[in-house]
Amino acid sequence: MNIDQIFIAVTRNVFPQTAFEFAEKTARAFEKEICLMAIDENPEIADESAKFQMQTDIKVNFIEGNHAGDFTETLEKLEASMVIFELENNASLMARITNLRQPGIAQLLQLSRDLRIPYIFVKKGQNIRFHRVIVPVSFLIEDREKGRFSAQLGRFMHSELLLMPARDYGSKARANTHVITTLFDKFNLSYREISARKDSFSVQSEALSAAGQENAGLVIITASRDYSLDDMIFGPEEQHIIRRAGIPVMVVNPRADLYVLCG
Repeated sequence: MNIDQIFIAVTRNVFPQTAFEFAEKTARAFEKEICLMAIDENPEIADESAKFQMQTDIKVNFIEGNHAGDFTETLEKLEASMVIFELENNASLMARITNLRQPGIAQLLQLSRDLRIPYIFVKKGQNIRFHRVIVPVSFLIEDREKGRFSAQLGRFMHSELLLMPARDYGSKARANTHVITTLFDKFNLSYREISARKDSFSVQSEALSAAGQENAGLVIITASRDYSLDDMIFGPEEQHIIRRAGIPVMVVNPRADLYVLCG
């Protein structure tokens, strides 16, 4: 099995055409292959691989078996570049109706909790565009990790990068933004700043409204460091953002191995 591929997580109930479009565009730009991986008992994944292969000149592979139980381990072993999930527009309702045969957003977030690569949520029928990417920046130091992934989109997808620093009293969000723009300048990327009205606790949610105003095609967010009791009951911020989003959402996990996670 080849390594360093763009993965699509496949379930029995969803033919991930929109996820495939996202994977195809990124695979073409980054010169990678695509791999389908089932996260349920999906006996048709080989047929789906052949179906996708007929639609593109990019190599499409597949992994046999259900990999929900060893999701992170499999992606790490194969050095995956990213993984893409496709949701129905009413994914939570569908999950309840089908007794969770199609995983809902909460289940997919939990499945991805230990990933060290970006994981992307698209909804069936969304328009896949990379012309403009919105990057909210909070005071959390791990938000600097967004710079690495957005810079890759700027370099290889030729995206215009819209940085949205939180409107805080302190200077940490501004410092994080400066670190990111320094990286952008190194590669002569196209970027600009847009104003936020919210502070670091709400800037990621506000980014969805800004994405509509700026006609952005993708938003990059950071997952919650830890789940509080409210998060476990009502769902973490990223779950609500993904549910509301009208465009694809790239999620980046906090990296304790890169940063000291302090206030």
